[in-house]
Amino acid sequence: MELQETLESSLRIALAKRGMSQKDLAVKMDCTAAYISKIMKNGRLSVEKLNDVAVALNFALWEFIKLGEVD
Repeated sequence: MELQETLESSLRIALAKRGMSQKDLAVKMDCTAAYISKIMKNGRLSVEKLNDVAVALNFALWEFIKLGEVD
């Protein structure tokens, strides 16, 4: 699995675990729902933004990434 796919999966799983929607995350991160949708579709973001997403979802960065990993 590529990193991009892992991050997309991590985000979907993290949102589900927290019972949040993309819009909820956007509000928490003070960005638009369109930005979150873009992340969901292409999984591309800087390490800083990736950490911001993890923190907004109350995960450590390593925990967030691990969510999307397939053993």
